[in-house]
Amino acid sequence: MLLHGLLFVVLLIEGVGVPGIPFELLWVTEGLLIHAGKTTFWEAVLWGTLGNWIGNVLGYVFGHKIAAYLPEKARNAIELKDVKRWYEKYDFWVIIISRWVGFLRTPFILYAGAAGMSLRRYTVFSLIGAFLWVGVWQYGLWKSGEAFLKWWQQYQLWIILGCVLIGAVSVAFMLRKKPAARTAEGEP
Repeated sequence: MLLHGLLFVVLLIEGVGVPGIPFELLWVTEGLLIHAGKTTFWEAVLWGTLGNWIGNVLGYVFGHKIAAYLPEKARNAIELKDVKRWYEKYDFWVIIISRWVGFLRTPFILYAGAAGMSLRRYTVFSLIGAFLWVGVWQYGLWKSGEAFLKWWQQYQLWIILGCVLIGAVSVAFMLRKKPAARTAEGEP
């Protein structure tokens, strides 16, 4: 299925340590397909986990080269000495838990090798972390998607009317403010 492949690729890129990848919409879409019986929860988790895990391993292997291309804010979120200290203090838990905290995820992927974590150890615990992270997100967005669909079916007319009303009020407010801004600038 095309969506599984797209999820794999997007989570691979995210898994390498590239920050700001919008992957959540893919999980919502997977959830809707699970709900419709077009795929299974375990297929979605498998493809997402494999993509994220392979991305993590690539991030470990090529981290020093990848980091050079990232925005300075992402590169310098945490320094190498801090990553080493966290690995020494919390060991493999850092690999599993850092995936849940956005600003920690990138440095702990890219600097794991330089911080002294062996590739074998990193690979094993990265697989566990990717499976848990993908599984929990996929399950949550699948079930919240189901709840949204039920809510949408029951209240869709009111939701649409509410959106139209909010849009109309917003446009009216912007149009009303525009002439006031012109007169304040000295325009007729």
